[in-house]
Amino acid sequence: MLKKLGVLLLVVLFAACQSDTEPQQQTADQPPQDPMMQEQQPMADADVSDDELETFVEVNITFQETQMGAQEEMMGILEEEDISIENYNQIAQGMQMGQSEEDLEVSSDEIDKFERASERVAEIEERLDAEFEEAVAASGMDSERFMEINMMIQQNPELMQRVQQMIQQEGGMEGQQQPPADEY
Repeated sequence: MLKKLGVLLLVVLFAACQSDTEPQQQTADQPPQDPMMQEQQPMADADVSDDELETFVEVNITFQETQMGAQEEMMGILEEEDISIENYNQIAQGMQMGQSEEDLEVSSDEIDKFERASERVAEIEERLDAEFEEAVAASGMDSERFMEINMMIQQNPELMQRVQQMIQQEGGMEGQQQPPADEY
């Protein structure tokens, strides 16, 4: 479960880091942050060295291709099982919330498709978890520290901005040095 949470958090972080927008500023409709949390943010930033952040970014950039491939596989499974993303997500969310099959307002055929697809998707998620663990281990960082840094980044806009800048710099350099994907 922790591994799946880690991959999910990694995916969320990637989505945030890949956007070209600045970190979100607090708006009037957002609740104010807890003062204790605000006091901890500068410490969280100080607890992560530049080397650790560089390693974190390198793992993310390296693992991004693996994630994209897994997402394509999962989409292919849904297509093969003839279930839409919307229906798949609706059923998954309903089941997580404890709804019965009758409460979901989908056909038994859709439930069957969901179950078949879920089994196959779970296999991909397990493989993705293992590949993530390997990527982190190959970087020399342990998974627990990687996840701590991930949480700090999510809680600290300044740290998030540093990571975004590093990703942009790394992405720009790598894009110039690597051959196009179709040459592999």
